[in-house]
Amino acid sequence: MVYVIYKVIRCLLLDPNPESALNEEAGRLLQEDYNEYVARARLYTDVHACHHLRNLKAVKVTHESDSHGILRDTNAPSSKKTAGKPAVQRHISATKKALKRL
Repeated sequence: MVYVIYKVIRCLLLDPNPESALNEEAGRLLQEDYNEYVARARLYTDVHACHHLRNLKAVKVTHESDSHGILRDTNAPSSKKTAGKPAVQRHISATKKALKRL
């Protein structure tokens, strides 16, 4: 059953029905001005579909293996960096970071 649904969606994507009432504006644009339709479709794709790819590149996490073969996140704060600071300073810096986000 799912295969049939995917096949119907594929057919609709390959050959859209401009008379469909699902998106009247897009159907009208497709019939009247194809170049404007393509430009608007490209704009929507750039804004909505590629947003996920930009986030993946920004949040890309690299891992490296330590001597025991355990994967470690190199972007995570290491315990060595925070071990020398007193707990009060760590709390203050965490509070400052949280306030900067607001």
